[in-house]
Amino acid sequence: LLDDRYRVCVFGAGGVGGYIAGRLAQCGANVSVIARGEHLQAIQENGLRISGISGEFIASVTATDRIGSVGEVDLVIVACKSWQVSSIAPSLIPLVGKETLVVTTQNGVEAPQFLSEGLGRRGQILGGYVKIHSKVAAPGHILHNGVPKVIFGIGPLPGAAPFVPAQLARLARVVENLVGLAMPIEEDIWKSMWSKLALIASYSGVCTAARCNVGEMCSTPQTAELLRKCIHEGGAVARALGVNLTPEDCDRIYRDIQNVAKEHPTNTTSLMRDMLAGLPSELDEQLGAVLRFADSAGQTGSAVQAPTISMLYATLLPQEQRNRAKHGLPPL
Repeated sequence: LLDDRYRVCVFGAGGVGGYIAGRLAQCGANVSVIARGEHLQAIQENGLRISGISGEFIASVTATDRIGSVGEVDLVIVACKSWQVSSIAPSLIPLVGKETLVVTTQNGVEAPQFLSEGLGRRGQILGGYVKIHSKVAAPGHILHNGVPKVIFGIGPLPGAAPFVPAQLARLARVVENLVGLAMPIEEDIWKSMWSKLALIASYSGVCTAARCNVGEMCSTPQTAELLRKCIHEGGAVARALGVNLTPEDCDRIYRDIQNVAKEHPTNTTSLMRDMLAGLPSELDEQLGAVLRFADSAGQTGSAVQAPTISMLYATLLPQEQRNRAKHGLPPL
């Protein structure tokens, strides 16, 4: 029988992509995930297990490491690490039909540009951000361990193709019965993406430099002040680029992290976990991105400084270079 369900492919079934894939499958979408290794094998054999603060279930998804076997879909969700986007972009071509939507989930604001350079189809690429704490607890098992109200915001970017509004309306109907995940369609996706970048670059940078969890960071006054300064520096860079991320928005971001610290004090960030495990991290796509945009704003006459973020980036860069060299990646 022909399966006429809404078709989704999630590239990268880690903590973020795996959770989103599981929730979309749970609400009736036809979901494929691109995974590898033991994680792929476990999903193929046992389904995709989601557990944690939002409940537990087994999602029925099609798991593969062969993109060509999936075919064209309605929605591609790119959920790999930020530093992988450019290299994997051309491999997504078999998934993308004439009206397929492609959405990024990465921390930072550069992923749509990197994706369009390797994939083309600029008018079909959407901006996106995710608010969640989750990780791969074991092969085939995603643990949701923070941020009870998970949000996967999506929105069109400048130059969106004419069919994008109708396809977004169709997606909104598909996800209206989602459980454990909100997928708002947002008009000002840039502000939301910059808000997420200011949050995650600050949270990741301070925790990783201090080698601490979020509870320790927020309960140490001097370290919490470092966090607050970073967030406001990110907001200042955003405003220099014309993004309406106000000081009040930055104060709210700071309070949001304080609330995470109270509810889940042992949480850490993926940047810290990757760096300590000797893996390449998103240092350049998070803190480095803020510094690049600060430089670009200065070149257009809107001088802005981010000294705290710059200091943290410089502090963490030697270990990042060492980890990249171990994995055969060029230096930053």
